[in-house]
Amino acid sequence: MTDAGNLTHVEIALMQRSLSKSEMLSVDENVSLTKVRKKAVSISLSKATISKLDSLANEKNVSRSDIIEMLINSL
Repeated sequence: MTDAGNLTHVEIALMQRSLSKSEMLSVDENVSLTKVRKKAVSISLSKATISKLDSLANEKNVSRSDIIEMLINSL
């Protein structure tokens, strides 16, 4: 499908979720493996905040960006 190293952890997780979702769908439904478009941004955070983000990201096995996105979407 791609050369080794071209897929990020987040993309692989997205594919795994989509494939898991496909097991629950009926035969007539489709699963979208379309990559979510994102834009890089820069923010300044304290070391303590970054540490909390890292520990939460490790706990949930996702990236810092995913954690920030989850927090913002929960507002």
